[in-house]
Amino acid sequence: MEKGKITVRLCAPTDEVADSFFAAVAILKQQGIDLVELRGILNTNIIKLSNVECHRCLNLLGFNRIDVWAISSPIGKTDPDIPDEEFMDQVNNAIRVAHNFRTKLIRIFSFFNAYDKRDEVIRKLRMCVEACKKENIKCSLENEKGSYADTPERVIDLLDNVKGLLFNYDASNFEQTGVDS
Repeated sequence: MEKGKITVRLCAPTDEVADSFFAAVAILKQQGIDLVELRGILNTNIIKLSNVECHRCLNLLGFNRIDVWAISSPIGKTDPDIPDEEFMDQVNNAIRVAHNFRTKLIRIFSFFNAYDKRDEVIRKLRMCVEACKKENIKCSLENEKGSYADTPERVIDLLDNVKGLLFNYDASNFEQTGVDS
């Protein structure tokens, strides 16, 4: 990179480009976009894919010279009272899939029906971040409407209390909750 120049790579969530993963890859290649976020593939959520399915999709991406920036998991899109074992199964599946797709970033959420369950939200997010950290993967929190982190104040609270947690800012999600972003 030349001094004073910034390189920008556009990234697109494949399931927002087209319903079919294969069609999305073709469209992205045609548009010159070589970085993706994966969420829904082969009519299922990313963390439910088998290792074989992951490798088949990764091969298609590699053939088209498209890299994976992150996987968008459903982690935290539940009530915070989810049993720890079930929660950690989701986290471990997300880690497995992240490794399969050779990415170091998992997008997560901060639980629904959780405004009065701050301590449990923090405890579960710490569990997730620590498990990912052991695998050299980072977690990025999205400010989803209706989740604990749907206001800037609660996002800051989580970032201050869950060390290593990153933040994936979505202006439209704040606007849906009445926050002027």
